[in-house]
Amino acid sequence: MEKAFRGDRLRELRKAAGYIQEELGEKIKSGTRMINRYESGDVQPTGDVIRRMADVLDVSTDYLLGKSDLPNPDIREETLNSLERRLIDELRQGTILGALQTFTLLAAQQR
Repeated sequence: MEKAFRGDRLRELRKAAGYIQEELGEKIKSGTRMINRYESGDVQPTGDVIRRMADVLDVSTDYLLGKSDLPNPDIREETLNSLERRLIDELRQGTILGALQTFTLLAAQQR
């Protein structure tokens, strides 16, 4: 039977968010050992735990389950901030240098 939950994605998302296993465990009301076991694929989390993970890591449950390769498919234009819109416009226009500069500004905002 194929495992549905993608522990590798959980690990990548946790690290990208800057959480250690203990911090993520606290946020989703689970222990550090369970986070380790979810990431390694030893244990499949319940639906409720997957939902809490998705909420904390700002991704869809489908992404954590491997049903989608888009972490957040619900992004709509009205939810983008001005820098995100600028980045998309620059990419569409082919102004790569401008897009890189805007991306750098966005990355600085995330810190």
